Amino acid sequence: MSVVIIGGNERMVCQYADICKCHGCKAKVFAKEHGSVRKKIGCPDLLILFTNTVSHKMVNTAVQEAKRNNIPVARIHSSSASALHSVLEEHCNIKRRLFMLEQYLIEHCSPTLASVKTANLFTWSFAPEEMPKQQVRYWNQELQARGISLVVLRVQNQKALMYVCRKQRLQERLDEPEVQSFLRKYGYAQNDADYALQRMKERLAKAEGFPHEIGVFLDYPLEDVVGFIENAGQNYKCSGCWKVYCNECEALKMFQKYHKCREVYRNLWEKGRSVLQLTVAA
Repeated sequence: MSVVIIGGNERMVCQYADICKCHGCKAKVFAKEHGSVRKKIGCPDLLILFTNTVSHKMVNTAVQEAKRNNIPVARIHSSSASALHSVLEEHCNIKRRLFMLEQYLIEHCSPTLASVKTANLFTWSFAPEEMPKQQVRYWNQELQARGISLVVLRVQNQKALMYVCRKQRLQERLDEPEVQSFLRKYGYAQNDADYALQRMKERLAKAEGFPHEIGVFLDYPLEDVVGFIENAGQNYKCSGCWKVYCNECEALKMFQKYHKCREVYRNLWEKGRSVLQLTVAA
């Protein structure tokens, strides 16, 4: 993680850099107030301002530049080493938590991120301190402009059932007459995507068995969703991302496509590409 520090005690520049290094951060420290703020900041993961040692004008300029580049800003009113330690510890903890969900997105949702699939579903196990709502809010803000939505369908025993989708494509699926007719059997009175997701949450909350119509929400062929329900998950031709009851050849091609997508995305992510960079715009 890269950090830019503006302000602070000139005699502590080396100490600031060492503290950042202890937290696994590469730091640039500008204790003196001179030169272009824009050139100093660049595009770090975090901008730290020691507000008690820089002018109000400098603070405003730095904050505006950070906002323009979507850079998080931490303002510290003390130039002490302990204050810097506290800010870095808090920010690194948040980054670690976001990293965990980012890893889930790559492992389970690459086809949706790549826009070759409408949606993916996964179970996210989280620790009490991981603040799932904050993480989901963060990723929704990051990915919304690219047409991706993260929806928590259910939380139970520190496990969240996560639905990651391209809502526009979901709406197109729900608008299909055959899909509408099928979903009405399960109490879906409207075909609006937000309504349908809310209805799915209600069905999950009742705990009357898993609502297998969710296959429609995941881009599974309607014939296979119906076949799974009518056969209670038995008598299928083959299985992969779903159990296949009709077009086996086409399904196997899709399974291979999704698998290849995950492999490519996993390799790119491990080489440093971010989820945002790997998400295809709507």
